[in-house]
Amino acid sequence: MKQAIVFLLASIAANASAKEPATCPIPGHPIQWIADYCMYVEQTDDLIAASSCIEREQAPDAPRDACATKRYYKTALCKLHIADGHRSGTVAACVNDKGFSGKIVRDDGAR
Repeated sequence: MKQAIVFLLASIAANASAKEPATCPIPGHPIQWIADYCMYVEQTDDLIAASSCIEREQAPDAPRDACATKRYYKTALCKLHIADGHRSGTVAACVNDKGFSGKIVRDDGAR
């Protein structure tokens, strides 16, 4: 448990300092989108409970471009919300909706 907390804090710090093109239309940091995705998949609002998913999603073969990573996880989250009936419309419309995000992205981190 303690190791998971240290991992999450290190991941957030490392990703927060990553450079990103100013033209990316998706707000937040990649780790925040991964955390929101994993918390939705794990059906929890607890980062620790979602830590194994977060760790798995940050595997070495994961996308490294910040904007592409955010788009990937926003798309995945949109697909889940639509499939679960929590959102209507198309995945493209959801991804283009500047107001759609999870709690971690919306709050700019865990609080």
